[in-house]
Amino acid sequence: MSPILFGLLASAGATPATVQRVLTPIDAGPLPMDAVRRIPDLEIEASAGGMVQVRLPVSRLGALDGLARARPPHRPQVDEERLSEGLADVMLTDWHALGLTGDGVRVAVVDSGFAGHLELLGGELPDEVETHFHALVQLSEHGTAVAEIIHDMAPDAELVLYSFDTEVEFLEAVEHLMEAEVDVVNCCVSWDNVWHPDDDNPLAQAVNALAERGVLWVHSAGNDADNYLSGPLEDADGDGWLELGGLERIPVEVDDGWGKASLRWDEPYGEAAIELAVGLYPPGLDEPCGWSDELQDGGGDPWEGSSCETVHDQLEMMIHDPTGAAIGARAWAWSVHGMPGVETNPSGSIAVPSAASGALAVGAAHWWDHAIAPYSSQGPSHDGRTKPDLSAPTVVSTSTYDWLGFNGTSAAAPHVSGAAALLVQATGHELGPKELQAWLAAGAIDLGDPGEDDVYGAGYLQLSHPPGHEPDTGGQDSASPPGDSGEPARGCGCVSSTPAGAPWALLPSLVALLRRRRG
Repeated sequence: MSPILFGLLASAGATPATVQRVLTPIDAGPLPMDAVRRIPDLEIEASAGGMVQVRLPVSRLGALDGLARARPPHRPQVDEERLSEGLADVMLTDWHALGLTGDGVRVAVVDSGFAGHLELLGGELPDEVETHFHALVQLSEHGTAVAEIIHDMAPDAELVLYSFDTEVEFLEAVEHLMEAEVDVVNCCVSWDNVWHPDDDNPLAQAVNALAERGVLWVHSAGNDADNYLSGPLEDADGDGWLELGGLERIPVEVDDGWGKASLRWDEPYGEAAIELAVGLYPPGLDEPCGWSDELQDGGGDPWEGSSCETVHDQLEMMIHDPTGAAIGARAWAWSVHGMPGVETNPSGSIAVPSAASGALAVGAAHWWDHAIAPYSSQGPSHDGRTKPDLSAPTVVSTSTYDWLGFNGTSAAAPHVSGAAALLVQATGHELGPKELQAWLAAGAIDLGDPGEDDVYGAGYLQLSHPPGHEPDTGGQDSASPPGDSGEPARGCGCVSSTPAGAPWALLPSLVALLRRRRG
């Protein structure tokens, strides 16, 4: 771990990790409580029935040797445990019943926050998790819901939780993961329209470096298929204010008094020479409430972004070109809350760093009918590669998000991460990231356009027979992807059983817009 990262994690209270233990006497005598209390950083949480429940740092566990027997607490079965509907939908063969539960596999969850995760330990989450948190207060519960789905899919996998809030903190987390000995990383927090969605940005380069170390990186594709407007920049009236998609004033949705939009155009980062500015204007007014005019002098970035608070329900994005140099250049406008009344362009809306060549990008499809979610970001990447790589279930049940359901590509990606953890165990840690991805892709239902496409990727995740448990295939290598000899083994395209929640199948659609930003 780098000194900088260690310092930040320590200041955030993330290290050392603490665990609960129940202490019982080594022999028939009483517990030596005076000696137990002298262990540094130990907290006594409860005492009854001749047992003592304590919490202490992992680094202090050795101090209990010779003093007491120490074990994790026994927690009661959760009566209303919430399992993702995606579990039954993608697992055509019960891998758990075959002993494939993710045992011996480490999965890192890199996310914006894990509020409420302590209350779920021993039920919706494992008994213990390793944590590396930047924020002193975990305000976001997003990562907790993600971890729940991974635990549903791979209940015995070890979870390592990382939180971050900026791109620098993200990069430091990846730096730490280089030495963390994890098998799979799941990340469902993305950057939209800041960099080109390709390999030529620092986030993608970090992900690719980790993949080269043998770690499978699974990333949500993004939720912005309907938040982009792209095309060539024009100036039909020659007034220096450019049109994109025929619009000089591009509508920008406002949510809770706040609007945000950005513009990116087709020049290399660090080499942009086209000078542009972007303003956000109240409807019909000529005074902006937000203005962005970064320097593009041949060494700048092809990006402008602006946000502002407003009393209006809608704003208008305008693009100023003082030199005329931008006319004909391809550009991408994006608004975090959408562009009302605009025919947007989903193609190329894949987020960063899910567009990285080393990332397995996951799109979102409804578990009850496998229809792609309308917000699920699409490829291709900026350098022309097919993205996403797979699609998986969304609008599923978690304890964290209760009856509203967990929606977005953030709900889809952890199904793939959990499936990958099962596959890592099944193949004895022998497959690298590309081989794991190929195996999962070969078993997917081919939906959308035939073959790989920029909506579903290779198709919708399905787990049929695990390696080593296939029916007689006439000598096929059990550790090979199902499609390596003959026609790929694909699912039937139907839901494997009648959905338990079929009567409320319309409810997820009604609440989808309420939850989609979580992904």
